[in-house]
Amino acid sequence: MGESGDTTWVRHLGTPLDQTEIRFRPDGKWWERTARFYEALKEELGDSALIAAPTLTAGLDALAAFRTNMELLYDLVDCPDAVHDAMRRVNGAYSQVFAATAKLFEFDKYGSVNRHGMYQVGAIGVPQCDFSCMISEEMFDEFAAPCIEHEMSVLDAVEYHLDGPGAIRHLPRLAQMPKLDVVQWAAGAGAAAERDWTDLYRDVVARGKGLILGGSRDGILRQCREHKSRALFFNGWFATRAQAEDCIAEVERMYATGQ
Repeated sequence: MGESGDTTWVRHLGTPLDQTEIRFRPDGKWWERTARFYEALKEELGDSALIAAPTLTAGLDALAAFRTNMELLYDLVDCPDAVHDAMRRVNGAYSQVFAATAKLFEFDKYGSVNRHGMYQVGAIGVPQCDFSCMISEEMFDEFAAPCIEHEMSVLDAVEYHLDGPGAIRHLPRLAQMPKLDVVQWAAGAGAAAERDWTDLYRDVVARGKGLILGGSRDGILRQCREHKSRALFFNGWFATRAQAEDCIAEVERMYATGQ
């Protein structure tokens, strides 16, 4: 756990990929703890609240957790076949974990909500590849894209977590994925966090994908005027429900009048 208490870090296995066991363990303590946690919430809340399922992380980010970032970078060059084989095993485990999660959280009955509060009848997820900041477009296309598309294949709605300036170069490939609905941009820390990313937002919209953004009432109205897209999703900052409903009404008026 980080000092701020807002993140966690994994303990790397340190074994080569061809010696690393990658499979879903429904009898393992982490899945059993997830199931118990859900069951306790369900007993307490009943049907009065929608319980969000954990975000599932697969692909190169999963392999980097098994290895380290540096070791996996060497693997991509030194033993690409082992990486491809490990990715196939990750995909298989992901499919099993997703199926178990969908059953446990009753996606077919309640639908699902992702970590940003977006609801979908059926399954919504947030695929990502933060590791992509460290690889070329060619390596992304070979190693990352197939696994991301596999994750998307089981979802009814897809929000992609695009994290850091180094990941922007992969946006053209991501935009080719038909199941990608919405891009959530995370600029990261330092100078990038202070930069105006309007040009990136324009690029995402121009490629036919939606955006998830945050902001106050004025910021939301400004973004709607700028992008003129119906595929904008906002985590707005409002003191009351009435203020939020007033902002929604103003946005609808803007779209209806073309202003």
